[in-house]
Amino acid sequence: MLGSVLLGFLGVTTILTMMDVVMGTSLGIVNVKLDFMEKYIHAPAGLIIAISGLSIKIFGL
Repeated sequence: MLGSVLLGFLGVTTILTMMDVVMGTSLGIVNVKLDFMEKYIHAPAGLIIAISGLSIKIFGL
């Protein structure tokens, strides 16, 4: 029972960490002028999500 609670907590913590990294990066990118890239903005957004996911896997967060 305690093991499943711990795994649930770690899962929620991982998701919240990933969301925090994505939000922080996205807020930082808001200040960068990307007028020429507005049509393709989904690609950098996907890259941010991929980088944050890889970081979590690599660093074991």
